Amino acid sequence: MLDDANTGLRPPESQPQASTQPKQLMWDDEGPFFTKIINTWKMTMFSPIKFFSAVKLTGMGKPLIYALIFGVTGSILNAVWQLLMTKLNIPMFGNQLKFLELFNISPEIYSAAMIVLSPILIIMSLFIWGGILHLSLMILGGTKNGFEATFRSLCYSYSPFILCLLPICGVIVAGIWMIVLVIIGLRETHQSPTWKAVVGYFMPIVLCICLAIGAAIAIPLLIAPKMFS
Repeated sequence: MLDDANTGLRPPESQPQASTQPKQLMWDDEGPFFTKIINTWKMTMFSPIKFFSAVKLTGMGKPLIYALIFGVTGSILNAVWQLLMTKLNIPMFGNQLKFLELFNISPEIYSAAMIVLSPILIIMSLFIWGGILHLSLMILGGTKNGFEATFRSLCYSYSPFILCLLPICGVIVAGIWMIVLVIIGLRETHQSPTWKAVVGYFMPIVLCICLAIGAAIAIPLLIAPKMFS
């Protein structure tokens, strides 16, 4: 009998075993709705590096729907909490109530408007903020892939907005968590250094703040001479 070493055949006991674990269905896959959305939510929230390093880089329809599901849900929860806190005269919501009264708008109408307009606002922010982020990364040389990769990173970073279920602090935690996920998403989908993803995210924000401060200083200086002339 020929020896296995001479024939180049691997002994049966050392043959690699095929993985018996089924692949986790993600939002981009075909399959049960709730299985996909729960798996994707858990991965983006608790294993974002693993998720974004393996996520597809093309296609905008499915991630847009995912962002709308969590974004609109978060908007509804936040609007309900704000309405409740305003009705209970919670001190920190006093200024908002005074602002609404100034324009003769009831808290109920304001909350309903925020809920109805939330899908439009979310879609606008995804495309506008996504475009700004992509341009910012391009300036830094941190875009290995196209705009769709940036857009998808932004969409899947809406997962934390389910935390708006928590009163007051929920929206704050969700916002911070989203920023972290966007930065991780940009880094992984574009295979960019962490510092480029961080700077690329905050550079437009810092620029806008500087422009706002500059305008706040310049406008009074320009108007004052005309007022006293």
